[in-house]
Amino acid sequence: MLVTAGRLPLMRMAISMAMLVSTFVSLSGSADVGAAPNAQAPPQVTPRPDIRPILLTDPVSDPKQPGVQWFAPTGHTLRGIFLEYWNKYGGLYQFGYPITEEFFEPVGADNRLLRVQYFERNRFEFHPEYANTQYEVLLGSLGRDFRTQDPPTGRAAGSLFFGETGHNILGTFRAYWETHGGAFVHGYPMTEAYMERNAIDGKMYLVQYFERSRFELHPEYAGTRYEILLGLLGRQLSEKKGFPHGWYPLFGRATDFSWLSGFIQAPRGCIAPIECSCYAFRYDASQQEQKRSVELYDALRIIRDFDVSHGRPTVVFGRLAGPEDPEPTCSPGYVANRAQKNPAKLVP
Repeated sequence: MLVTAGRLPLMRMAISMAMLVSTFVSLSGSADVGAAPNAQAPPQVTPRPDIRPILLTDPVSDPKQPGVQWFAPTGHTLRGIFLEYWNKYGGLYQFGYPITEEFFEPVGADNRLLRVQYFERNRFEFHPEYANTQYEVLLGSLGRDFRTQDPPTGRAAGSLFFGETGHNILGTFRAYWETHGGAFVHGYPMTEAYMERNAIDGKMYLVQYFERSRFELHPEYAGTRYEILLGLLGRQLSEKKGFPHGWYPLFGRATDFSWLSGFIQAPRGCIAPIECSCYAFRYDASQQEQKRSVELYDALRIIRDFDVSHGRPTVVFGRLAGPEDPEPTCSPGYVANRAQKNPAKLVP
């Protein structure tokens, strides 16, 4: 067959295409063909284990230490000056069981960290400014936390009237107030007595709010010492702050530094000769105290392993660094072994 010079390039192109298709079909059907040398397998992601958060209300084991009282119904301890106050001013009958251990949380408009402990019916506060006086331990102002003071009323016949707030105490409430600590423990009345539905059991009770307490008349216990009980404001405030659900104070710490709540702060440039290459953990934002933070050792591992980040509310668990640990660079060192996100909220 005679092929003209003009058709020769077209035939060569057709033959080349046929050879290419044949080679592709052959390779695609071969089981021995591997991936291209530069191809990489996708990374294998290990699912993060579902770690139960540590709660402020979690029970602790009985330490079996002298001077420490452990309560099996709630699994919490009471010791030191808080135990003394609890025993002196009514104990279980007046304050209920402890529902947390002692810890530091911001209290007041200046967010100063105070040592506190929550009970079923109130919160104990240690006030170092009143050291060695009867005011060293005070109840939290939980009455004011849950109720706005009513406008003043006139003096009622047969009542104990308080010009400071313009309210009266009458009858069984007056008798209880006078025999269970008076103004020192409960503060002044903020309201008159009135009927209110209880947030815990949904029943209606005659109540009266004081600065630090809520009195409740329980007719089912008429004629017994339980006819007047303090409302469960400690439990209600703990719930309001989310403690039984994984919330911690936005800033705070355990008394022994076994946990800190606050924020991880990324390294910042510093003036020579100080080299600030450390991650700090800020746990105190009070206006009256000098800024308090610790150097968080191995911070990048903590951030990675527990899915936390700097600038977000976080709780870390561990201990203060000791002589056996590396010398801290920027501030006291902290050796953390665990962390968790803190869905903290500011509670008015």
